Amino acid sequence: MRYSIISIFLFLLLLSSIPVLPEGSSIASGISFDHQVEDILIRTTYWSPYGSEKWRITDNKILYIKLEILDMPEGATILVEHMHADCFIHSYFEDIDGLLQDTMDDKIHGGSTPGFLVSTSYPYTEIFSIEGYSKWLIEGWMFVVGGYGSGRIREKRLTEENLIEAGVLGSEFVIVYDILIKYQGEQYYHKAMIIDNFYVFLDGGFVPPEGEEEKEVIAVYPYRVEGFIVGITGIAVLIIGIILAYISSRVPDFDYEGIAIALILGGLGLLLIAAALYWAYDLLVIES
Repeated sequence: MRYSIISIFLFLLLLSSIPVLPEGSSIASGISFDHQVEDILIRTTYWSPYGSEKWRITDNKILYIKLEILDMPEGATILVEHMHADCFIHSYFEDIDGLLQDTMDDKIHGGSTPGFLVSTSYPYTEIFSIEGYSKWLIEGWMFVVGGYGSGRIREKRLTEENLIEAGVLGSEFVIVYDILIKYQGEQYYHKAMIIDNFYVFLDGGFVPPEGEEEKEVIAVYPYRVEGFIVGITGIAVLIIGIILAYISSRVPDFDYEGIAIALILGGLGLLLIAAALYWAYDLLVIES
């Protein structure tokens, strides 16, 4: 029951957010969302001087953030108590999708004022500086390629090209505001929340490039040759073990030592073949 109530609340919260996109827009021209919060109409806007034609994950970038009041009751006081912004990796590959690239928080530190005043005359503005090779992205990438995650992407350096090869489509932004509201005649503030969620793709736009939705990423594996060699070696060792077992069983005095060695070689051969088959599962790459 509790989860049903939470789901309904989040749905209504997202429903109150209306995106306003200019025709042919990109992150360079910006994206806006209109929010109806009680009797207050709020518009949030995001844009970046970077990204008119491309959006490289590993480049340092800035995102301008603006919250403005379009309409409010007379005598109301509105404060932005806290703003939290996250930049995630957006990818078809589930192990990479959602990796945190950068994050920031903004609030007043100390003083008697609980937040930043906003009104029809005074908007709230901030700059989100996004680090290309951030510690969060490096740690997340190493978690995936180092075998702690799925292990299906192994020992590939963190580069723009390798990110694209692993199905990365762009960045996902999630921005959350804590808004304090006090109407005329009230003594205390009460809190409301605003959340914005949007994607910036590698061409700088807000929608996937044509044909991108047909791609599927299962895994990327760089050691195709090594896997093949391991498989062939396993087959050869297994055959040697079988031959040795046959020879040992044909001698006049049954050769138990030869049989034992043959069983060890056969087991080793099967183990190598199993390892090669496991790696072969990872030979699948991006297919369109």
